[in-house]
Amino acid sequence: MNSIQKAIEAYQNNDFELAESICLAPINIEHSFDDVADILAAIYINKKDLKILKDKSTFYLPLIRKIAVNCYKLNLNETSKIFFEKALQLDVKDYVACNYLGLIAELLSNYKEAEKFYQKAIEITPDYNPIYNIGVLYRKTGDIDSSIKYLERACELQPVSKTAHYSLGMSYLMKKDFYKGYEHFIKREFREKSKLKNVIFKLEQKSHKDKTILIYCDAGLGDAIMFSRYFPYLKQHFEEIIVYARRELINLFQYSFKDLIFVDDIKDINYDCSVLAMNLPYLLNMDFAQTPTDFYLKSDENKENIYKNKFFNSDKLKVGIVAYAGGQSQRTQKFRTIGFEKFSFLKDFSNMEKYSFQKFDFAPTPILPTYLTDIGNTFFNFSDTAAALKNIDLLISTDTATAHLAGALGIKTFLLLPNCYDWRWFDGSKATLWYKNTQLFVQTETENWSDVIEQIKTELNKMAN
Repeated sequence: MNSIQKAIEAYQNNDFELAESICLAPINIEHSFDDVADILAAIYINKKDLKILKDKSTFYLPLIRKIAVNCYKLNLNETSKIFFEKALQLDVKDYVACNYLGLIAELLSNYKEAEKFYQKAIEITPDYNPIYNIGVLYRKTGDIDSSIKYLERACELQPVSKTAHYSLGMSYLMKKDFYKGYEHFIKREFREKSKLKNVIFKLEQKSHKDKTILIYCDAGLGDAIMFSRYFPYLKQHFEEIIVYARRELINLFQYSFKDLIFVDDIKDINYDCSVLAMNLPYLLNMDFAQTPTDFYLKSDENKENIYKNKFFNSDKLKVGIVAYAGGQSQRTQKFRTIGFEKFSFLKDFSNMEKYSFQKFDFAPTPILPTYLTDIGNTFFNFSDTAAALKNIDLLISTDTATAHLAGALGIKTFLLLPNCYDWRWFDGSKATLWYKNTQLFVQTETENWSDVIEQIKTELNKMAN
């Protein structure tokens, strides 16, 4: 048994001191650096103490950095922060540690501290990573001009970085600069690139009337619903339109756009060219002033009646709730979730039926409050969700696919947004050009929904009286 195996065995037996001493032997650090870092990171998570944190020698500096990165990758932000701070004590010019400390501060919603660390990293070494990260941070905090400034620099430093162009595009789009925004936005990476052939971004001057185009819904479910408004506008340019979408959208889309073909697998599909769904306005040269605002999705009336008879057959005001958002990147996922507990005030509205439209696809599943009737567990696809939505007077929702669906159907919707909201909501004005019956309610303070909830209470009191 070699020394690393002995360290692992000691760790498994909870003999952390022995495991640590084996790992910190110079020969093991030299020859088994990555394994040693992994074991020491695991020890720290359990032990909350390590000899190397007390030792002032820079001999341990690369190891400290490696452990910090390992903890960061495991989303152990507070633990990672301790090790990066130690690295910065040992080397005040460690711009990598500064960059990571900026990322951690941002994830912990300490934006001023994040800005400080990013700027310090840039002063030490004007590297792509902190420049890109501060550009993203400034968009999150609403300083769009500074965001564009730094993301332009990031694109200059790494012209082939699809991530930098994508992020720069979002900052321009947030200012409603359609063409500059899309010129960068269309450069984004997408997983399915190898599957698609002849991806186009602009319509050529020559006619496509004898061609078949595949529209590929490349992003989230909400994005597919939002940009499906553009599907019919391709009919004047192509002989046949095939749309790839996730299976749970097919019935809804097929019912709404009866002259298009919808598939959930493109393996044996024949087509001449393809376009990503979110690129459709750019392809069609339809800027924001030309955004289609009609209620473009339709619900199956038979399903509507089934839902009405089973759940909605009363004269009370009917309100649906979506309180949890699905997974996104670590930088955004937590901000769009509100939680059922924020809606406990609904119990005070006696002349109101309250429903959970939450479809949980993540664990653990939150406990449903007793004042909410669970509708979400009856949804097998978005056709079901649409039929239920057509029976309510109001949907109150965080930024999810259900909110987009309600907007596309014309259902009155209160959309609750974090203060670091997505580009498509522009300046966060009450009204949005995408959906005529949707009102936006935006946080004024990160992760604090109190002001938004108070506004919702006021609006509900007007509706209930």
